[in-house]
Formats: sequence, structure tokens, C-alpha cells
Amino acid sequence: MPRCPSRSLHARGQTSHWTRPSSRRCQCFVATPLIPDRERSAPRGAHRPRPPHRHDLRTAPRPPHRATRPRALVRSPSPMAPPNPFDIASEGIRTLRAFGQRIPGAGDVLARPLSDAVKHRTVMITGASSGIGKAAALEIGEAGGIILLVARRKDQLEEVKSEIESSGGTAHVHPADLTNMDDIDRMCAEVLEQHQTVDILVNNAGKSIRRSVDRAYERFHDYQRTMQLNYFAAVKLILDLLPTMRERKSGHIVNISTIGLQMNTPRFSAYVASKAALDAFSRSVGPEVIDDGVHITTVYMPLVRTPMIAPTKIYDRFPTLSP
Repeated sequence: MPRCPSRSLHARGQTSHWTRPSSRRCQCFVATPLIPDRERSAPRGAHRPRPPHRHDLRTAPRPPHRATRPRALVRSPSPMAPPNPFDIASEGIRTLRAFGQRIPGAGDVLARPLSDAVKHRTVMITGASSGIGKAAALEIGEAGGIILLVARRKDQLEEVKSEIESSGGTAHVHPADLTNMDDIDRMCAEVLEQHQTVDILVNNAGKSIRRSVDRAYERFHDYQRTMQLNYFAAVKLILDLLPTMRERKSGHIVNISTIGLQMNTPRFSAYVASKAALDAFSRSVGPEVIDDGVHITTVYMPLVRTPMIAPTKIYDRFPTLSP
């Protein structure tokens, strides 16, 4: 048995010390008596206390517990660690669906009924001809909101309008090409002339493109077109409608963004950059208009099966949400 490295323990007459046996056939811990040096120098044949057998551990103290898992697995999560974006998206979706119900994880807090927020209010929704915009228009129209449907395809907007009116709602069609700043000015002037104000603006229209940067060296126009619709169109709408909101001391701007901002999604540099620009713009403008009763909200949506993602065939194998 190996000798204790601390000679002071021998001098104090300690009774035992934990050592590991030298035999490779058994890895048990055994208790080895620490014999004072004066007893170790006893003449040959003199009585010496025998250590217990290495397998007879009933009378020996148990070895200290040793963790068998790696440190990275047993370490508790840091309170400053960033939240899981999938958890954020899932909680946000459950909250949006909790109209009049208890919000998960919020105790007795009740979600505000949708009708309380939109009834008799004018709500402009861009990209309302399909996907998330259409679903939002149908839901808000059923809750009593006055829907202003904005998109390029007038025929599809008329179909959405018919669906809203069939459920007892009110909707108006205002077709516009949101990539054309002059057409946005025309449409906003038309809306303000007919409806005097827009209480809620939902910036939902957008386009996505999936392309690695090494395939985009000669395609700078992809970034220009994506920024034109996802960023500049939304900013132009805000600049045209914000003055009346501030004048009336009431208004709400909702930007539909992507969870990709929190995940650094590869091959989506054009799309993620355009959404990040609108996010930064909103965070900067928000404090300027809050005292005028105008609020800005950004919704970071996960992958939703809409016509926008249809050209990207790899999404056929991905789990998605329905609008």
C-alpha cells in the first residue's frame, strides 16, 4: 500500500487514510491504517495491525462521491445565458392564440381579448393577399376591426375581402406595389383621404431568398430587391402614417419579422439583414414616439408555410406552422 505523503499525519497518530490499491484487478477503495513511524520500525515478527481486506468495505468508511458526468453537463445554466429562440417562438405563438385565455407561464394573467384591441379600429395589413397577412386579416375582421387590405394582386384582395364580409366583418381593398415608393405615397394619401387615419399598421409584406454568399458575388440586385420590400417599403409606410398617429396620440405599428435574427441563419444573409435593419429602425424610433401614444411591436415568427417559402424546396422537409 502506498504510504501517506504527509508525515505529520503519522505523528498525530491518525487511524486511516484513503488510498487506491495497486492491484489492477480491483479498483475498490480500501482503508489503510496510518501507522506511526515508531511502530513501522518495530522488530520483525512483532504484532502489527492488519488493514481490512480490500473487499470487506462494511467496516471501512465509504469513499467520497465522485461525479461521473462531464463538468459541462452538471454545470447549472448561467442566468445571463441567451434564451432559446425556439422557446421564445413557441411561447409567443401560444400567447397569440390565447385570446381571452390564461397566458402559459403567467399565472393568473389573462390575455387581452383581440376584440378589445381592434374593434372599430382601422387596421392596415400589407401582404394581405395570402399567408400570414390573409390569416391576420380574417382573424381581425372577425373580431370587429376595419381591415385595409394592401398588396399588388387586386383580384386576390377582393377574394379576401369577400371572406371577411361573409363572416360579418368590414374590409377595404387598396392595391399598391410596395417596391415603388411613389405608389406607396399614392396609396397612403388615398387611405388617409377615405379613412382619416390608420390606428394599426401591420408591416407583413416581404420576400425571402435562400442563397449562399459565394453564389451571390454577381447578384447584388438580390440584396437591393430584398431591402426594397422588407425594409424601405415598411419604413416608407411608417413615415407616411406616423404623423397622423402622433397627432391623435394613438397608434400601433406591428412588424412581422423572423426568428432568424436570433439564430444567425446561414444562406439567408439578404433576408435576415433586411429584417435586422427594420428591427434596428423600430428600436430606435420607438422611444421617440412612445410619449405620443404610439407603440411599435416586432413579432419574431418561426418558419410558417406560406407562398413566400414555396420556391425553397428544402423547406418541404422542415416542420412548419400553418398561417
